[in-house]
Amino acid sequence: GCEKGEGYTSVLVRVDVKAVIIYEEIHEDAYDPHEIEYHVIIKFGSQDPLEKGMYDTLRFNQRELLLYTHAIDELNAFQLEKSDNEFPINIPKFVYGKYSDKNYVLVLENMKMDYFSIININNALNFEQAKAALSQLARLHAVSYVYNKDNNILKKFPCFKADEQLKNIFIMGYNFAFEFIIEYLQTKPDMKILLEKIKNAKSSIINDCKESFKEQYIPYITCLNHGDSWNNNIMVKDCANERNDNDGRYKICVIDWQLCHWDTPAYDLQNFIAGSTTPDLRSEHLDNLLQHYHVCFTEVTNKLGSPTPNWGYEQLKKEYDRLNAYGFLKKIMFSVNLSDAQKELVTGDKHGTLNPCLNNGKKILSTFLIPVLLKPFFVNAQISILFDPIKKELISEKTSHFNERVIKILLEAEKIGIFERK
Repeated sequence: GCEKGEGYTSVLVRVDVKAVIIYEEIHEDAYDPHEIEYHVIIKFGSQDPLEKGMYDTLRFNQRELLLYTHAIDELNAFQLEKSDNEFPINIPKFVYGKYSDKNYVLVLENMKMDYFSIININNALNFEQAKAALSQLARLHAVSYVYNKDNNILKKFPCFKADEQLKNIFIMGYNFAFEFIIEYLQTKPDMKILLEKIKNAKSSIINDCKESFKEQYIPYITCLNHGDSWNNNIMVKDCANERNDNDGRYKICVIDWQLCHWDTPAYDLQNFIAGSTTPDLRSEHLDNLLQHYHVCFTEVTNKLGSPTPNWGYEQLKKEYDRLNAYGFLKKIMFSVNLSDAQKELVTGDKHGTLNPCLNNGKKILSTFLIPVLLKPFFVNAQISILFDPIKKELISEKTSHFNERVIKILLEAEKIGIFERK
């Protein structure tokens, strides 16, 4: 259903169906029998009981199905009424879905048939593509923000509440990312000064990231976040040869909503900037991109009748900068996708057949094992196993574009003062 590397955690199957529509009674104004084609992507949840149990506990599939079946429909109906469909949130058309104790399946239109594609991870998005994607994020954030004023989204969809357990898992992953960066720099004699800065700043940066997750900080703007807004979850269509006055050259379709949640929009912005743009693009255009997002957000809230006079660009930038430690760690984590070790992990066979006895045993054990496997000790052990081949690849410098991206991220962080900690 996708190119290798595009499907990270799910099994995707492409189905193309050609049907013949036949009417039992043909009237003068009826259509003659005709052919019609359907092109869909079927997304299956993991069949491994332990992995499925983890996803159920963290509510990944539940969130995504509610997003497709209810949430986006309500938001789009809301903006349609208020703006005559000027700000649609573009996602694949929902066909069918089911979430139960036994399985998860999601059937969506195949956007590739309409010439949408995923940009290669090595390339990231260019400036115009990034602006188009930020316009879509701004619509999601602004429409949900205004809608929530009269419709309590978390009351309707309590599973969209930010998950503290998931945030803690992320923190453990970031900690390991820091460790392999330090080990790598220890092999680079010409970077001793930077190494010392990073070592001295490590605990402060991790602590800043932890603090940013705490609920006692109440941002001025809260909205529905995609939660995983990076290159691999953004489909792009080049409309250079089409008349497309409203959206510019590029159309955007956002996919994979398993981590959607209610929070400050700055998380989505940091995720997007970290995962969909290169250090070179950020160096030249970061302010332009954030200003573009703010203009789009403000336009939507104004036209939907809920201006935000106390949330100018300075306030947005302040909120974005508050999460710079989080953004730095996300950049490091996203850089891992350039490694051969990570590519081997995500392009492996996800259909793997399990011995029925072993599978049944896992089903029985999963109820008891999932709470244990989500404990910090076991999460750390699993992350360590995943990161070890990536760390070895970085130190060996066998993948030049991976090493180059990491070095650029570190120099970028040094330039904006991430490591200037007491």
